[in-house]
Amino acid sequence: MSFWKLVSCRLCLLLACAASAQAAGDTARLTESLASAAKAFLAAAPRFSAEEIMRYRKASGGDKWDTAQAVSEYRFEVGPQGVHEKRKILRSSQDKELKPTINDAGQLLLLFDAATIRRYAFQEDRTAYFGAQAAVVFRYEQVEGPETVTIQERQKKFRQQTHGEVWVDAATYRLLRVTLDAERRGDIRDHAEVDYVYSADGAPMPASALHREFHSGVVAAETLFTYGPLTGRER
Repeated sequence: MSFWKLVSCRLCLLLACAASAQAAGDTARLTESLASAAKAFLAAAPRFSAEEIMRYRKASGGDKWDTAQAVSEYRFEVGPQGVHEKRKILRSSQDKELKPTINDAGQLLLLFDAATIRRYAFQEDRTAYFGAQAAVVFRYEQVEGPETVTIQERQKKFRQQTHGEVWVDAATYRLLRVTLDAERRGDIRDHAEVDYVYSADGAPMPASALHREFHSGVVAAETLFTYGPLTGRER
């Protein structure tokens, strides 16, 4: 092997090692940030309340959609069984109670608390923009532990392991978004995503959430949740 070929091979090896070390450092920074975000969320969850606007639509044939909307007082209940969403409907476009198509989405970041984050493998995927913010997007996949996602379809429940994306601020690695994908029987797929905003005390709380149900790659139903301050009349 010539001198210059040897130099070139060694340079390539050094660059590969440097890239691997950089990726490992970025992943370590990510997991530390996610565990910290989950801890802050748990501390703030009992005090959190918001007005939730839930907008729902379901394909009814052709280009037609059945739609509905509800406004609720929204909060978290923290107890021995974990963290769960609680809603008190204030106004609804339907006479009967409008139920969300997905439950407990707001606390999706708790997949990555200190006790469970080792169940997931992370890989940097791309850079993107989250509104005006530059973001780094990591893909994650559950590699150990029990199935963490329950999809309910009529009277049946399907347990799934988790995979999706985590979006973080490119400069600070603060959490911006968590997405989750799960496959059911046949060609039915669920996609959920939750966007977070940091409160004054440094806790990431849900700003919006989206659930879509796909049949053969086409949206069959979706629910959009947005969160804002409760008005004085509803406090």
